[in-house]
Amino acid sequence: LATSVEDWLVGYMNTQNELLIHGLSKNGSNYKTNGHAYMAGKDSTFEVESIVNVETQPPLLMLRRMMHADGDRDVNYENDVQPLLKEMAERFALASVELEALAATAKAGLRLGEAETKLWDELCDATKMTSLRAIQVYAVYEAANTFRTLGKLVPALDAKYELHLKKAETAINGATAIVARREAAYRVDSARTGGWRWTPTSYRFGYLWTAHSLIYWWRDYGIVSQASTEAKSYCYLNFQNPVDVIIGNEKVQKFAQYVKDNNVDNTPWDMLTDCLAAPELGQEMKFPDDL
Repeated sequence: LATSVEDWLVGYMNTQNELLIHGLSKNGSNYKTNGHAYMAGKDSTFEVESIVNVETQPPLLMLRRMMHADGDRDVNYENDVQPLLKEMAERFALASVELEALAATAKAGLRLGEAETKLWDELCDATKMTSLRAIQVYAVYEAANTFRTLGKLVPALDAKYELHLKKAETAINGATAIVARREAAYRVDSARTGGWRWTPTSYRFGYLWTAHSLIYWWRDYGIVSQASTEAKSYCYLNFQNPVDVIIGNEKVQKFAQYVKDNNVDNTPWDMLTDCLAAPELGQEMKFPDDL
């Protein structure tokens, strides 16, 4: 068993290095064709930065450009991105199944203590989470590509488009169950690390809130499913306080919050003012209700 586990670990590391770092680009460059760029979440700050060509995160073929623009001059979805997303979904899913089989063998054939069993469970959950994210990303991009090829007519009436959205939602539901299971195993109150609450920083959430809420997963889904009018905005589901982060001035932050709060549901202005501040402490976003 030890040799099998070692082989799996080395193989999984090589798979991650190949797909997440190097990607599958045919021209030798991983620009917009590395898996990490697509697996990592993108928030409103990233989207606003992209307007002025500021890159603080790995660049990628953006969902909005696929759906509402003429694509991307740097990469082509079918040739450069789709093969990568498909391979990630398939190979990470296979890796998850293989690890679960090894875990079952270990639990059945070895005298494992409680600590060892928990470690196997955590490893399996982590690998499954990566697999589900790969499946979800592939599904939302396939939905975006279907939307584009439909000529933006009535995509909700297209069975293929709806099937891709359903696959994405199913993956999110699976991830939600894993999050709840892992939070139950924390050695601290999950609300402390992943709650929407006051902190001594410029952020209104614990450092694991993005994992707790799965906001990056839901944001991708909301954009592609056109869940609301706000989903068309680059400021969609903003959870940052850019004024506080950049300037750190309390008076300016309060003004930005005032403008944001007084334009809620005031379309189209709220599609811009949502970028100014995060929801108030008592207004944590809940998904899918707040999409």
